[in-house]
Parts: sequence; structure tokens; C-alpha cells
Amino acid sequence: MHTSRREREVAFRIAQRQEQEARRGTRVANISPEIRGRATDVYRVFQEFSRGGIVNPNGITMQKMLESRIGMEAQIRAVLFWGGSDKPAVDDHDLRFIRKLRDRLQSPIQELYPTGLATTVIFGDVHVLGNGYIDLSSGGLLPETDRYLDQASGALRETLPGLREILWLSDLHRKYNIPPGSQSNPSPEAYKVFEKHRDFLLANAENHSRQRDPVTAAIMYVDTRIREKEILAGEFPDAILIASGIRKGATDIILPEGMPGVFSNDQAPWFRKDTQ
Repeated sequence: MHTSRREREVAFRIAQRQEQEARRGTRVANISPEIRGRATDVYRVFQEFSRGGIVNPNGITMQKMLESRIGMEAQIRAVLFWGGSDKPAVDDHDLRFIRKLRDRLQSPIQELYPTGLATTVIFGDVHVLGNGYIDLSSGGLLPETDRYLDQASGALRETLPGLREILWLSDLHRKYNIPPGSQSNPSPEAYKVFEKHRDFLLANAENHSRQRDPVTAAIMYVDTRIREKEILAGEFPDAILIASGIRKGATDIILPEGMPGVFSNDQAPWFRKDTQ
């Protein structure tokens, strides 16, 4: 049977992840009580941070992931999306959130496990454009959004010592051949998930999207996030997602199977301004 290049790439990534999981399972089986205890202490740090809840598949996935990383003396890995709007500059809302990541998550973990926590930040330019913050002359981000993200990059690098890298979501979309939202037809799953979580998705679209039809904006957002599960599974198979806000709908909308998520219950700082 003929398979496309994309299908072969996806199959390869799935097989690679299954192999990683198998190796991880072998390592976890040999975890010492000392390592297990240290992983439990680190897990409690995430719990303290997660005022918006934790998504922990099977109830033990995150604990086992921590045991595996600590058992290998490897950095614990996390991934965080950072968005934007028409906000023109970084302010105290942004800095407080970055300091919270440092003081409530990274530093306490560092004390318990000196190898520490390494965080990848993904600048969600695709989501910003999907919300209608577009420079009509270029089709790209608004100049003020570019300026804000440039300042956010500087603030993250200066304030968050555990920052591993900053990536652009549009680059990852190209790598995984995800079509632009304006040119794709939402999947049946996107409509189903939208109806399941209609109230809060519609409220978010009304509050944060410049698109004329908030229902369409919300469905397109859901469709994009569902497609991005492949990115998270392929690029960050051993990472924990950290996010502002609450865990509501995360399994349906954001998290691929087996990926834990930790939610801080903060309003996203890129939607907040000094006047708020």
C-alpha cells in the first residue's frame, strides 16, 4: 500500500516515541527509593504552582516522567506557549509572570534537584495572526506585536535562567506541514470540541479576537490547537506543558496523549496592559 511522505514521517515519530517510552519504562522499573522520593518532592512543587490544576494522564504519568529524568540525571523539560495581541510593550504583568515561573517553579526545583528545569518557550505568532492582529500591508504581525515579543524575548532570557530556547510556532507549523488556519477547513473534531466547551471558548474569542465572527474564530482556534498536538508529541515527548489559565478543556484542545499539563491560574499577561 502506498503511503505519503507525511504519513511515513508521522509513523516514524510515533515509533520513535514508543521506543522512548519503552526505554523509559525500563529505567523507571529500576528507580531507587531515593530518586522516587526526590521526584515526589519535585512533583509537589508543580502542585503548589498549579492553582489552575494539573492534567496528569493516568494519575501517575508526570510522577513517572520525573522519576525517569531524575534517574538519568537529566534536566526536567517543560514547554510554554507565549502569545501576543496589540500590546505594544512588556510591562509589570509580563514581568510578574516570568518571575513567578522563576521563583515558584524553577528555583524550588533547582534546590531539590540541581540539574534543574529547562523550559522551551514557543512564541505563538500563528495564534496572534489567527486572532486578527495582522498588519494589513504585510500580512504579518503588527509592528507593536513584533516589538512586544522582542521585549518578551529579552525579559525571558534575562529573568529566567532555566530558559532552554525560544521557538516560533510558525516555524513548527511549517516543519509539520500544518496549513494556515485561513486556508484550512476545520475538522469534524474541532466542531465537536467547540460544542463541548462552547461557553468558555466563545467568551475567549469575544474577549481576545478581532475576527468579526467569534464562533468562527473559536472553531478555527480549536482546530489549530488540535493540529498542534502533533507538534507537542513530536518535539517534546518527555516534557511537561506549563500554561497560564486553568486546565478546562486542555485534554480535548491542547494536550497530546500522555503529556502532563500544569496550569497557573493567571490571566495571560500578553492580554493585560498597565491600565488593567
